[in-house]
Amino acid sequence: MSIVSFWHCKSCLKKRPESTSPREWARFEFGATIQGFQLRCVRCEKNIVHLDLMGRKVRCIDGH
Repeated sequence: MSIVSFWHCKSCLKKRPESTSPREWARFEFGATIQGFQLRCVRCEKNIVHLDLMGRKVRCIDGH
């Protein structure tokens, strides 16, 4: 399997220098929650996505 789409923090992408790729600019932390997994932007202190495995749903938080 290969990745077909990436998640990034919209706030950070707006501030990213043109000479820097989104991959180089990203500052994420990924971890387990009681319901599933959460991806957070360390730079902005915002949730990017929460994967709810208990309800078998995927939902975005904060519109990111």
